[in-house]
Amino acid sequence: MRKTMIAAGTVLVLGLALAGCGSNDNGEPPVNNPPAPAPGAAELNLSGRVYRVDGRNGGGFLDVPTFTPFPAGQTRTVSWWRGGTGTVANGQLSFTVATPTSLRHVEDELWFPGGDYVTFDPPAAQAAELAWLSTQAPGGTHSRGSMSLEYFSMSISGSSLSGELVVRQHIYVDRDVVVSLAQDWTRTWTDYDDAGVTFNATEIARAFTLILRQGWNALYLRQVSTGTLSEIAANPTSINATVTSTLTVSVVDPGRQLRWMLAWDDYSETLELFRSAPPGRLGAPPFGTRR
Repeated sequence: MRKTMIAAGTVLVLGLALAGCGSNDNGEPPVNNPPAPAPGAAELNLSGRVYRVDGRNGGGFLDVPTFTPFPAGQTRTVSWWRGGTGTVANGQLSFTVATPTSLRHVEDELWFPGGDYVTFDPPAAQAAELAWLSTQAPGGTHSRGSMSLEYFSMSISGSSLSGELVVRQHIYVDRDVVVSLAQDWTRTWTDYDDAGVTFNATEIARAFTLILRQGWNALYLRQVSTGTLSEIAANPTSINATVTSTLTVSVVDPGRQLRWMLAWDDYSETLELFRSAPPGRLGAPPFGTRR
């Protein structure tokens, strides 16, 4: 059974609707996207300004999360369970990893939009995928936060919703690998959240052919959602949406500013202010949890 990786087999952008609508533009001047490794780089060096995803204003459906730069006066150690060392200091991330400490067959390690219709050549290749970095306060013994590199936006107007999510993943392969989805893939499904809201979703994955070079590679997942809400947005009974995924090895739109988003963190060193998956977080439940 394949490990759930990119897209997590769920509609990530719609997760934003339940986590709160908003954007990571933050009203600040544009910043350059953190540099990606050259295809096949022997070492992965991650950097960039870190932003805290703060809690919501009461937890309502339309509450807007806020994004604030990580304080310059606080530090964090940064780790990945397959190796590497790093810190967050003066509001900036610095993390380095060479060859991961453990690899798995590429078909078991990686999941892409299109699921079982995605092919890997050669299938015997070994891979490791870096989706999140873990953080903790200096001297701590447990992970207190996670970071992912992403851009997202979500808006709800009347009964209509629209959203976009762009996430950069980092993939290590022990040899060159061709990853392909031969033709567009579509599926529809229905789900329910714990408050009884019905979700009717259509997922579309655009065909792709990607070449991963031996070493580290960057992949970009873009998911665009459009849909409608029943009744009023503050308390809908159903959501109908279409989510279209595009996967590339280059930035989908240079104008989308990807930033390191930090959540699940004891931001004040002693007080947990945020204990909910951030909007669009990979691996979150299909639509998050209404609060």
